[in-house]
Amino acid sequence: MVSRYQVGRDGLLNHDLQVEGGVLGSECAALLKSFFQLKRKK
Repeated sequence: MVSRYQVGRDGLLNHDLQVEGGVLGSECAALLKSFFQLKRKK
């Protein structure tokens, strides 16, 4: 995943972060699918 701002590379910030993909992936997919199904019904 790439951020336009590149927070992890900004030397002005004193935070070290780690990004891990796939966390809660199936739960997020179900939430998005449900949301857009409801939008299409309207």
